[in-house]
This record gives sequence, structure tokens and C-alpha cells, in this order.
Amino acid sequence: MANEEIPQMPRDEKAHAVADIERRITAIQSDGREPDLWERVYLLDAIRDLFHGAYGSARNLAARAATPPNDRNLTTTLPTDPNYTKANIASLRRYLAVAVAEPAPSEVEPAPSDTVAKVLPALVPRLPPGEYSDGHPLDEVNYLECKLILKPDRFTAAQAFLEYGAMIRNVAKKCGIVCDGVGVALRPQIREVLFLDTPDFQLYYNAFILRRRIRYELGFPAGEPEIVFKFRHPEAQAAASLDVRPNVPGKYRIKFKSEALPLKGEVGGYRLLFSHNVQFGLSQLPEGERTSMATLAKIFPCLTHLSKSRDYVQLVNQTIVEEVLQDLGTLDFGKGVTAKANIALWRERGMHRPLCGEFAFQAKFKRRDALHDKALERARAFFIALQQADRDGLDLSTTKTGMVYRLRGDPRQALE
Repeated sequence: MANEEIPQMPRDEKAHAVADIERRITAIQSDGREPDLWERVYLLDAIRDLFHGAYGSARNLAARAATPPNDRNLTTTLPTDPNYTKANIASLRRYLAVAVAEPAPSEVEPAPSDTVAKVLPALVPRLPPGEYSDGHPLDEVNYLECKLILKPDRFTAAQAFLEYGAMIRNVAKKCGIVCDGVGVALRPQIREVLFLDTPDFQLYYNAFILRRRIRYELGFPAGEPEIVFKFRHPEAQAAASLDVRPNVPGKYRIKFKSEALPLKGEVGGYRLLFSHNVQFGLSQLPEGERTSMATLAKIFPCLTHLSKSRDYVQLVNQTIVEEVLQDLGTLDFGKGVTAKANIALWRERGMHRPLCGEFAFQAKFKRRDALHDKALERARAFFIALQQADRDGLDLSTTKTGMVYRLRGDPRQALE
């Protein structure tokens, strides 16, 4: 027993996280200055994760706060709301004291895979309250979507969707999750997706995505084309702090998603992207010229910093995507948490060249408190088990959007 390794307890992890944050604050104070915006953002996010018990994430954020100015990623879009811009040494220490007083979790969750040494982040984080410039409360995450990008080779006929669904049900059963496929029929839906951006991809490289989508029924367009505008970022607070509300007449729909994807190049874990979306009908756009960056900045005020560009948006890589989407039923994770599951094939319209497949399950909720931790743990275990069950069929290098943007050889990626 004397030589047996003693597992690290939560309070030890917390102490290390507190020390890392305190060390960075003290270093800034020793320089005789207040933190710059980069340091404020990462230190506040580190304190937030400390408060919620995500100690590994808190340490990583504290380390990022210490990044020298010359080594910082210039493509990172930092939030500019008062919650960050008004932070100073005194307020950081005050927030840190509150987080330190928060009790540590009584148990350490076991790592889901021996190959993943890092602590996995919470699938749906708890965000501190805040507001936009007009006093409207910050949007809260209200969707959890777990996605696997699949190699498209196997999807040569519609029946392959149901075969994949059988594998999903088998993994779900082993994880103790109910997969309800009642009423599911082999009836793929067709949707057309167009990505729009400037010739040098100004939107994409600033973490924005603009697309038009329309569904088809019996070979003809059904309903009005839909505009989808997204800000997608790996940090939840940055995504929440950006106001995506549009200047359009009529109603629009806000969706704020926590999106889980496998780690890049590694099976057995996941990374998160936070997608802050707004959707509305094409007819709600102003008449006349709609494609200049100046016009788009009037529709989406969060693009104001790009409005000086004289560029116009156009079809990304001259590609129209045809999406073939098949419902696979509903997953029940218990405690009232259910998720719709589906599988899709993306291919180029015209040539019908397959781009990728995607399996996804998505849960909708009104507030974070409605999600029971045990249900989230089942979802996490299921997502990782799926990766392990289909490791040879996964594409771990990209997202669907990233694949479209790199069709003509551009090797860069945005914040995804």
C-alpha cells in the first residue's frame, strides 16, 4: 500500500488552479499596470471555471492569460462587453475570493478513456449573468448537440443510414440509454445549403458563418429560404457576449448551442464549440443590394468592425451543398433529458461528389438548471462510446463548414 499511487483529490486540483490564477494576477500587479483585454478575458473565464469546479480548464485559461503579446493568436475575437472591459486587479481578486469560497465537488469523475489524460470540460457550462449594450440579458445556452463527422464512403444508398442507426441503437443499449425508433421510416429529406463569404473569407476567419438553406419536398422547394447567421467560438463566454440579434422586420429565432466534437486526431474525448445563431426568412432582408459588407453590417450590427471592407459576399468556392438527412429517432438519457438523433450526407450539387457524413444528437432545454448531471454524464459516455465503436469511420480533421471552405485547397481553419 505504501507504494500505491494516491489519486489526486478535487481540493488539490482546486488549489493548483487558484495558485495559477493568483500568480498571474500578482505578476500583472507587479508590473505596475492593469490587465489588458486579453488578460481580462482569460482570467475572468478562468475564475468562472474555477467557480464551477472545472479546475483543469481554469488552469489552461490562466496559462493562456500569460501568453506574451507577440505570441497571441490574432484571429481570436475577444469580447468587448463591460463584463470584461471594466475588469481590473481589484475586481479580479474579488471574483477570485468568491470562487475560492465555493465548495469543491465531493468526487472526481473518472476519465472516460485511458488515452485522454486531460480533464474533459462540462458539456453545457454555467455562464455568469451579463447583458448587452442595450441592457438585454446575455443569451443562455439552450441546446446541446454532439456531432461526429463521418467518412462518406459507406453512404452509397439510403439503406446505409438505417444500418448506421442499428449501430447507434446497439451502443445506446450497452450504455443503458433508450433509443426510441418508433415511427422512423427510411424517408431522407433533401436540403440545399449555400455558404456566403467574401473572396478572402473575412467572415469565416472572424468566426462568423453566413448561409442560406432551403428544404425540398418531392423534388421542389418547400417553404421560404432561411438565412442562418452564426458566431462560433471555442469559448462559451466569448460566444455569449457577442450580440447576434439582426436589424430585420418580423420575428427571428436565436439558438445558442454547445456543440461537442471529437478531439482533433484522437478518439476518446471531445472538444466544444459554442455556436450563437440567429435564423429568419430570406424575405425579411431589405430589398435591393444585399451582398456588400456594408449592407450586412447594417443587418448584423456585430459586423460593424468589418463594414469598411468594400467586398461583397459570394458563394463559397462556387459550391452548392446538397444535404441528405435521415431521422434516426430519439435518445432518452433519463431525468427528462431527450435528444433527437439524425444522420446526414453532404455532397456537391451537380457532380454529387460526397463531402462527408455526420451523425448528431441534439437536446433542447430552457435553462442549464433543467439538465441533470447524471443525464449529461450518460450523454458524454455515449458520445465517447460511439467514437470507439466507429473509430475507423470517423473524420477527425474538420467540420462540415471547414470542409466546404477548404474545397479549393485553402489549408487554414477558423476557430473550429
